[in-house]
Order: sequence, then C-alpha cells, then structure tokens
Amino acid sequence: MGQGIKKAIEEESHGRIEVIVDTTAGSIANARLIKEGKADIALIQNDIALRDSSVLRGIASLYTEVVQIVTRKELGITSINGLRDRKVSVGPKNSGTLSNAFTILGAFDIALKDTLYLSFGDAKDSLLAGTIHAAFITAGYPTPAIRYLEEARKINFVSMPNEMVRELRKNYPILYLQEFLVLITLNDIGIFLLLV
Repeated sequence: MGQGIKKAIEEESHGRIEVIVDTTAGSIANARLIKEGKADIALIQNDIALRDSSVLRGIASLYTEVVQIVTRKELGITSINGLRDRKVSVGPKNSGTLSNAFTILGAFDIALKDTLYLSFGDAKDSLLAGTIHAAFITAGYPTPAIRYLEEARKINFVSMPNEMVRELRKNYPILYLQEFLVLITLNDIGIFLLLV
C-alpha cells in the first residue's frame, strides 16, 4: 500500500514531492514518527490516532481492519476466557495489534502465561509448530497468515460473548462489531485504518 501511495503522490506532484516508504512495527511506531517530526504521513489505525488527535489528523479511511484472535484447533479454545494462562502472541511491539490485544485482555482481566511479540508471519509459524497457543492479529481480512492457517484447518477463531462485546463497545467506542465477516465469527471487532 505504501508503494501505491508513494506513486500517486509523486505522479500528482510531478516529481516535486519525494516520498520515502519505510516499514515499521506498526501504528504506535508510526504515530511516534509523526509526533517527533520524523515523518509527514503514516498509516495508523484510527483507535491509535485518536489517542493523539491533538497532533494527528486523518486524511482518509483506507480499509477496515479486524481484530482476529486465533488458536490452535486441537486445544479446543473457542472463547476469549480460554486464553487465561496461555502462551499468546500479541503482535509486534509498537503495533496497533499489541494495543488492541492489551485493551481486550485488560478489559476482562485475562492474564497470560507468556506474552510474545511476534509478527503475523512468525505467529503463523509458531501456531503451526505448536509453540504458542494463540495469536492476536489486527489486519484487513483476508489476512494471508490467517488464510493459510484456515486452509490448513489448523485454527479456531476465538469469540467473545455478546456481553463482552457490548462492554468493549461501551468503554472503547472506536471498536465496533463486524457482522459481515462470517468466515471468522460474528463477534469480531473491526477497526478502520487511517492515513494520517
């Protein structure tokens, strides 16, 4: 996506604006780069951007991201409460996934046995290898790592009871129920990704 934005800006400016695309850990890192004056634009989830709304301004909503919580099928975990005392990837440090995972886990006082900060690809590989129990992945659907695990029939999607979803929506109004992602679950939480 960054390369596409770069091309559009450079073409529209007839080369007067140079865009350098950089890969970071995610939304938290990107918001920090903007605040420190090290970047002029960045891709940031709107829930992260709203924390710093006095500094950050949105340009466009690009696509919907979904908080996807997956676990190894053989463990039989189907509910968020089943993550208690488990080994779980919460996304890379400084990512929006990490923020979403801690928001959800903290809202329901769910303590993990081990917290790992893995990329989506590393989380996929660790689930396949059986070295972690579950992973949080906040990304647009279909997410390649998730699709691979779905096709291999190696995962369950973790759901949240409706009362938990209502509580999250009340306390974190930027999170909202995504009902159209039937392949995942009717209780997933979606987040818009903003270009700020």
